[in-house]
Amino acid sequence: MSKNNKNNFRVNLDPLFKPSRLAFIGASNNKMKWGYIILGNILSGKFKGEICPVSLNADEVHGIKTYKTIADVPKPVDLAMVVTPAKTVPGVIEECAAAGVKSVIVVTGGFGEVGEEGAALQREIAASAARSGLPVVGPNTMGIFSGAPSLYALMPPVRPASGHIAFVAQSGNLGTQLMGLGQARGIGFSKFASSGNEAVLACENYIEYFGKDPESKVVMAYIEGLSRGREFIDAAMEVSGEKPLIVFKGGKSGAGVRAAKSHTGSLAGVEAIYDGVFRQVGAIQASTPDEMLDIARAMSELPLPSGNRAGIFTWGGGWGVVAADACESAGLVVPPLSPETVAAIDKLLPPFWSRNNPIDLVGTLDRTAHMKCLEALVADPAIDSVLALGLVGTAGVFRIYADTPDGVSEEFNVYVKVFEQADEMFEKHILGLIEKYGKPIIGVTMDSYYNFKKDGKRRPVVFNDPHRAAHVLARMTDYKNYLDSISGSPKSSCVYAASDGRNGGAVKADFLEAALAEGRDALSEHDSKRLLALYGAPTACEKLVRSRAEAADAAEAIGFPVVLKACHHTLKHKTGLGLIELNVSDRAETEAAYDRIMGNVKGEIDGVLVQEMVTGGRELLVGMARDATFGPCVIFGLGGIMAEALRDVVFRAAPLCERDLADMISELRAKDVIGDFRGSATADMAALGSALQAVGRIGLEHPGIKEIDVNPLILRPDGTIVAADALVTLGD
Repeated sequence: MSKNNKNNFRVNLDPLFKPSRLAFIGASNNKMKWGYIILGNILSGKFKGEICPVSLNADEVHGIKTYKTIADVPKPVDLAMVVTPAKTVPGVIEECAAAGVKSVIVVTGGFGEVGEEGAALQREIAASAARSGLPVVGPNTMGIFSGAPSLYALMPPVRPASGHIAFVAQSGNLGTQLMGLGQARGIGFSKFASSGNEAVLACENYIEYFGKDPESKVVMAYIEGLSRGREFIDAAMEVSGEKPLIVFKGGKSGAGVRAAKSHTGSLAGVEAIYDGVFRQVGAIQASTPDEMLDIARAMSELPLPSGNRAGIFTWGGGWGVVAADACESAGLVVPPLSPETVAAIDKLLPPFWSRNNPIDLVGTLDRTAHMKCLEALVADPAIDSVLALGLVGTAGVFRIYADTPDGVSEEFNVYVKVFEQADEMFEKHILGLIEKYGKPIIGVTMDSYYNFKKDGKRRPVVFNDPHRAAHVLARMTDYKNYLDSISGSPKSSCVYAASDGRNGGAVKADFLEAALAEGRDALSEHDSKRLLALYGAPTACEKLVRSRAEAADAAEAIGFPVVLKACHHTLKHKTGLGLIELNVSDRAETEAAYDRIMGNVKGEIDGVLVQEMVTGGRELLVGMARDATFGPCVIFGLGGIMAEALRDVVFRAAPLCERDLADMISELRAKDVIGDFRGSATADMAALGSALQAVGRIGLEHPGIKEIDVNPLILRPDGTIVAADALVTLGD
């Protein structure tokens, strides 16, 4: 591990997740202490390596000989788990480093989560780890799980099922409970880390490691906040191009707004920025922890759909209607069946079947015909994925009636056994169709008795609600679209190769350096647009003048009509102060407008700005807000006076690539405004892209700039883009 691990998300965590020798520091015979409970969990989990308890007070713990100090433990020690009091932990970390320990888990709490005294201890841990290059989990963690060595180094006695999902959680309680819930549903895990206070190892370290782990097909993350946002972007981009990264974000309320409270910054809430970044890096965002488990299971066991066309197969017409609504609500399409599919099913079902998608089995009981119908649907080239309702779990319906107040009804018990056999037959058939056609099939059952566990054998992915199934298929489709969008494109095209995100050398602007040196809080409108123009953003034609004659000459050169504005870095709002004149149509009126503005000036100004009058078109907003987590973030949406009211805006972390631009436009509710809207021309995408990329680059290359507000950015009727107004705010 690099000694500057706070700035390096690439850390070898093999000693942590694949240890051969584990030292347990703080072992105890007191059954009410974690030094006894956690060690017991490790032992009962049948850890495949050697366990070396360390205790000052006991000669044996759980029947295992103890060592007095970590220095006494035979070398090498891959992993040390620490449960000693908080005040002793910094010293223990130093002792571990001196003994050559390769990784550490600090379970102990009482650090940054409890106040300044604890935070000081946590800083000591971080400093010690940085000096020695020691990877440290926590402090204040509930531990880790690793399937290959059968390591259950956890506070609660959770026994996750073996599988291919790697999971990092910033809440140990939520993380371990989700693994327990997953166990009940037959969802298996390869690795788990409760990241705790993240004094050393942070969320992105685990994500990057899990992304390269051959035992993990899917990476899952519960995130409450990120302290190293740029590193998260780099790590997530690397992982999502290789395997699904599923995230659930907690703490998305407006209480933690990170951007400044200005016109642009007021639109930048925690939720909006995180949502934008997750989309940007290809992360699949779950709306609930439960949905995160659903998506992870499907992603780890099913092929991705090639498109968004869903086929629905149901034993009940009503559930078919519900499933169709669920699919369309989730963004899927329920297309008509191909003529070939209709012809094939005509031979299998009664003549009164609907001949449409969803396919309703109209109450037929011929299970062989059911299987042939399902295959015909899956084979249809117009279908990318299938929801199969009521085909598995049917035995449960009869089981309910077999169990009567008078005992088990033998008559119904016969049906239970028949349908149990049918369920097993259909499960095998579904798995065979998935393998044959390479399309995802998700089963839906309302059977409360259905055993979702695998019981040592592979079973189809089954949910108890068509809405859950539809949402999972929609997220799988989104991920397939993301993979298609990055196919053949090097990551460097989005300039994510380096975590600082620099895109070439910074453009020199003497007027900006002078403003920063003088401690100004903003650039003037003229200088703001000059800076944008230096970075290739299209700006309105204008000239700064200092006399009525210069104003008239400038207006004639630009072409009437024009706008006149007083210009100074302190003048952020001119309307209502008599400092702006619109629709000035000739030379004489220009001179008069200049005089009126100068008569209303109360302080020092740089001069009067004469600018072309931009008329017609649509008002857009482009800006940059410097987020405390992700750094400069680009904002794009509807502008003008409706920007605050409608809040139809999207965010991405700078820098942007072409795919980001397309995605940002597609995510706007009013995206038609950018295209052919009521006869207006389609926007010049190159110019729009230049404006968006410009504000991002400026934010990356000039850390003294706090925000950029280009509002309005006018989309003219001819499709050209021009910045009619701009404000660059300075400060930390």
